[in-house]
Amino acid sequence: MARDAGVAGGWGAVAGGWGLGLGAVAGGGGGGLGAPGILAIRSRRGRNHLAEIETVLSERDAEREAADALAAAFTAQYRASLVGFDWPDTTGALDKVREETREVDAVIGAGAGRMRLEEELGDLLFAVVNVARLAGVDPVGALASATAKFEERFREVERLARELGLAMPGTDLERLDRLWDAVKAGERAG
Repeated sequence: MARDAGVAGGWGAVAGGWGLGLGAVAGGGGGGLGAPGILAIRSRRGRNHLAEIETVLSERDAEREAADALAAAFTAQYRASLVGFDWPDTTGALDKVREETREVDAVIGAGAGRMRLEEELGDLLFAVVNVARLAGVDPVGALASATAKFEERFREVERLARELGLAMPGTDLERLDRLWDAVKAGERAG
């Protein structure tokens, strides 16, 4: 019963209102990707920034599509759970993630085509969403948080590389990975 309330309240709020509003980004007020936000950017920045606006809109569309796909997976799994087609806990779902990971590895190792790999990666992502659902975690929020954390850490890696005079690109992955580990260690210590 508690999971039902979480789905109706928490997930519905995320899936129904992804909250990406160009109007708010532009300072034009309101959310959504409607014309007022675009007009606010145009009047503030001038017509020569139309390509930048299109890039922002394209990125927001991609983010919305990703959230919609996660929401669809979550909803399909939830509906199946209502009729008893569900794991009793995360154990079986985690086993499925491991199985799907092995299948992705096999497809990559075999050099299979892009469509086959896409199918297996889709299965893996679907399985991960199921683990999140069973654990009571919003997969969109979890992925958004992980992405924000990655971006913050990567900006710090870039800053450290500049400080050390390391070219990016041009520095080997091993060295960049050591910077990444230093950033993570700094987070834990701070």
